Amino acid sequence: ELARLEPTNPAPFIAQAELYLILQDLPNARNAAERAIQLVPEDVDALTILSRVQDWQGEYEEALDRGLDALDIDPNNAETLAVIGEIYTDVGNWPVAEDYLQQALALDDDNVTALRNRAYLYETLGEYEQAIVFYDKAIVAAPYRFDLYIEKGRQYRVGLYDYDKANESYRQAVEVYRSAFTLDALGYGLYNDMD
Repeated sequence: ELARLEPTNPAPFIAQAELYLILQDLPNARNAAERAIQLVPEDVDALTILSRVQDWQGEYEEALDRGLDALDIDPNNAETLAVIGEIYTDVGNWPVAEDYLQQALALDDDNVTALRNRAYLYETLGEYEQAIVFYDKAIVAAPYRFDLYIEKGRQYRVGLYDYDKANESYRQAVEVYRSAFTLDALGYGLYNDMD
């Protein structure tokens, strides 16, 4: 509705892109991010969200270029630094990923993307208990983010084989946002817990 009322404002499209990412609807996330860029090509938040969408779509070089463009405009943007850290995690350059994520958290220790991506880095490295610590920090910063509970549950299920705790985390996701998305995660967790 806000996008309809303010068609030249990129903010609603940036927010839509973020929500579509959480729901793993990458085509709609990209459309919203590109719409924001069309409105304001040099908007740091628009560049950053498009960078993240490109990363999730496996377009790592383009994602990094876009993220670095955003960083050139605002070198102290914690969100942008966090997204660049995520890109470097995805391409397996973990020391550089760690550096960007530390910079992001030094600027804003409650930045949800930075906390989530730090957890994701630990998950990628197989350090599941450390990943859970940072997923918990992200959840404290954004308790309404059902996806964080699902990602935390994955650490218990895949990394630690603690299906009870995994399912507890999935149940919390359902409590935050009862939808096919969260119920599917819980159902899969319960399926894995069957003897």
